Amino acid sequence: MAEKYTESQKKAVETIDGNVLVSASAGSGKTFVMIERLIKIILEGRAKVSEILAVTFTEAAAAEMKQKLVNALRKQLSVAEDKAKIREALDETQTASISTIHKFCSDLLRAYFYEIGLDPTFKIADKTVSDDLRARAADKVFEENYEAGDEDFLYLVRVFRSGRSDGELKKILGRLDELACSEKDPDSVVEFWGVEPTEEEFRTVEKTLIGGFIERANVFLSQSDYLEN
Repeated sequence: MAEKYTESQKKAVETIDGNVLVSASAGSGKTFVMIERLIKIILEGRAKVSEILAVTFTEAAAAEMKQKLVNALRKQLSVAEDKAKIREALDETQTASISTIHKFCSDLLRAYFYEIGLDPTFKIADKTVSDDLRARAADKVFEENYEAGDEDFLYLVRVFRSGRSDGELKKILGRLDELACSEKDPDSVVEFWGVEPTEEEFRTVEKTLIGGFIERANVFLSQSDYLEN
């Protein structure tokens, strides 16, 4: 009979005290390991389901994790001595904090909106809405700078303009905004980008770019020689 866990999975499941980082490829059983850890924590009385926070990347993965936890608890129900504890855990899974990080944060804000003066009817923007808001904001900023005749802005437009369109520059700024928003402190990232580089920093970037170009050129030339031969 095959072992229930691999050696690495066993270590991840049974190491309860302290922080544990599990790094593995897709389909290698990370969700399985997390569920097994949760079951162990619950059955050993270390925490109730209502005291556990488990977050994942997608709503589908969160739903799958919650269902697997329910299935695992139901299996335990048939063999556990303290069936009342398992039933209580099963009841708590319906409202358990097993979700995406976005869902958890939005639930937290809805529960304590009054602490920060937030409108409780707020909504989480999906990608379509956020892209539209970003595009409208860019149009407004561009319009204001065109009207003001800002020389630095106009120079930037000339550099990145494609024909008579400034769309390429807007796309670049949109990608930069997405990158900044993915960081812990978006404002500090934007401020860093706005600092004029020193000569040493410029030379470092220049060296990196030229080095990358030379490397790609050598690869291309070696492939060309191979084709000719």
